[in-house]
Amino acid sequence: MSIITVPFSWLLMFLYNLVNNYGLAIILFALVVKLILLPFGMKSKKSTMRMSLIAPKQKELEKKYGNDKVKYQEELMKLYKEENIKPLGGCLWSLIPLPILFALYSVVRQPFTKMMGLTVDQWTYLKTNILEAMGLTAPTNLTYEQIYYAQSMHGRFTEVSQRISENAETIANTVGSFKLTDIDFSFLGLNLGDTPNFKFFLDVTDWSPAAVWPALGLFLIPLVSAGLSILATKLGQKGMGTTSEQSGMKGFTIFMPIMSLWIGFIMPAALGVYWIASSLFGILQDIWLNRKYGRELAAERAAREEKNKRIEKEREKKKLETERSGNVINPNTSRRKMQKIEKQTQEKRSAEWLAVQGKKKKTEKENPSQVGDRPYARGRNYKPDRFQKGYNPDEQDQNTGEGSEGTEDEVLEQKSLPINEDYTGQSDAEDSGEASEGAFGNEITDTEITDGITDKTDE
Repeated sequence: MSIITVPFSWLLMFLYNLVNNYGLAIILFALVVKLILLPFGMKSKKSTMRMSLIAPKQKELEKKYGNDKVKYQEELMKLYKEENIKPLGGCLWSLIPLPILFALYSVVRQPFTKMMGLTVDQWTYLKTNILEAMGLTAPTNLTYEQIYYAQSMHGRFTEVSQRISENAETIANTVGSFKLTDIDFSFLGLNLGDTPNFKFFLDVTDWSPAAVWPALGLFLIPLVSAGLSILATKLGQKGMGTTSEQSGMKGFTIFMPIMSLWIGFIMPAALGVYWIASSLFGILQDIWLNRKYGRELAAERAAREEKNKRIEKEREKKKLETERSGNVINPNTSRRKMQKIEKQTQEKRSAEWLAVQGKKKKTEKENPSQVGDRPYARGRNYKPDRFQKGYNPDEQDQNTGEGSEGTEDEVLEQKSLPINEDYTGQSDAEDSGEASEGAFGNEITDTEITDGITDKTDE
């Protein structure tokens, strides 16, 4: 604690000697501390305002991963990282006033050993051999003993200084030389070394303004301190969302006004004045930072939205190009849209195939040997009227533009036609006027056909 109290003691003593007013020195001390902590306050404020901007995204994450707390925290940390937000930044920096307040409390309640810089031995010698010898004796078990002696010494400071001068050699040989400062704790008619009493009205007998103001003014200091602390907290949380983390932060900051009210009634009034001044400077700081970062974050958000629109536009353009190509399906396309694209592609291919088939049917002549999709199911040279009476294959070939010559199998098929049971004695070959040459180059005569029939009958 001495690491903090020593510079604080020097600063408060310097300010008191500068303005020669204890209350004003406390206010200037609060201003200096606020200026020192300004960079940290700016960082905390910016983090808080950034959190207010991502509140809608946090709500979406809460709805999406409400039951899965682990996944929600993972996604939330990713969001904080993307937005460059430290979620505990606001809470941590809001705790800084507490150690400062406790250090200042140590300085205020020990004006001789802290502000004036006396050692414990020097303070004990001063109290025993000088102040008590002058009849300035403090009540036993007094909490703020040094404040009591400083207030008592203020009215008789000249006498105390004279006694120290008279015993300067003895003091130097015993505890070492020291120098005292006359400290006046009064400020606006109040004694800032006294502790406010919330039951002051029970002890008041004279209700005239001059008589009641010292006690009433001390009583009002903790109330004003708590009220300004609430106002500063509200202003500091301006624009925050309603997510669970921010709600927890709001609950935490309610602690500060309650703490200021409690401290105001148990510590010297100087601490209450410090809290009031610190809250006022904090309010002014928040007003300035809200305007400053409000404009900056608005410009940053506009730039980010413009960038996102540009990226989305480029992505949509690439997606459309990919969909038009038909070769690769964009992984960002939704399932329903992929099914629609696939259906449209199939319909397009079917239409193209039907168009090609229609052209084929127009250009190709009808094939009598085709059955369904099998173009030669009845044979390549199938003639539907070949068994009709008066059929002449040579004339048929000439009519269709086809030659009479074919393969040996086709000739054999034509020359080896089956004979019907009602055969009239003449073959199709005779109707044509002459016998055709067989598959093996032999002539088939009427006698051979008759002999074949006779042999078959004998069998």
